[in-house]
Amino acid sequence: MGHESPEKLRLLDVGSGNGLLGIFAKYCGMSSVILLDIDKSFLDSSGILAKALRVPIDGFVQGEVSALRQNPEFPMIHVVVGTDMIEHVYNLDGFLKEVSLLNSSLTIAFSSAANPVNPFTVKKLRQAQIKDEIIGESAPNAEDMGKSTLPFIQVRRKIIQENFPGISPNEVEKIAVVTRGLKKDDILIAARNIFEKGVYPQVPIGDNTCDPVTGSWTERLYPLPWYQDIFNQNGFEIEFLSGFYNQWEPGAMGIVKKMLNRLIRISGLKFSPYFIILGSKKQ
Repeated sequence: MGHESPEKLRLLDVGSGNGLLGIFAKYCGMSSVILLDIDKSFLDSSGILAKALRVPIDGFVQGEVSALRQNPEFPMIHVVVGTDMIEHVYNLDGFLKEVSLLNSSLTIAFSSAANPVNPFTVKKLRQAQIKDEIIGESAPNAEDMGKSTLPFIQVRRKIIQENFPGISPNEVEKIAVVTRGLKKDDILIAARNIFEKGVYPQVPIGDNTCDPVTGSWTERLYPLPWYQDIFNQNGFEIEFLSGFYNQWEPGAMGIVKKMLNRLIRISGLKFSPYFIILGSKKQ
């Protein structure tokens, strides 16, 4: 794509949430900006925010990337961005395949707070994964957002019991354990493969787990080489960039964060609060 000026580029904000990233991109001069999210309430909120800020957004799309690609009304996309979404995507390989089909010349930028290099982040997020897997979600609005409130392993047990009522409690437990990281349809496929072929699914590394209802991963932690491989396999050349803290906070916290940012510039991702995947389609 070279170094095109913003006014010539069309941007897609995937998993746009409240839309701030896409709205800011439009404010900075992008030719057109489309916000995409699977949750209609987020799109409605981002529309209200954009109107309040007097920043015109060119499109709001509910669904997956394929919904945009199949709609002839939307223009060719040049840039795809996303904030804190890449670590939640259930099938990252499938997602990247869809993104790669948007344009033969494409720039991508995804930020993620699930930095697998930062030991403090890893410890905190592993605790969140274990909580979701064996304790459950206590947030009062979780059900309204379509999330499981029961422990994920309990949800998987229920799915297996309801679809295979004749199996023993021990078999239910065994299958519930080995299907961590799968959502309902894939849990049922895995169970049939176990019964019929004796073939077991590959369990995710570490404590990684996903919501069996939505497929959303709990802050998935995977090594950077894994990201490198899966992006390369889908035609993208990428690099990893360090994220920084907001050092302009007033008082002592601002001083501490300024010192941390200096440390990040020296040591790289090890102390970064988030990392960025920046890349483009291989030419």
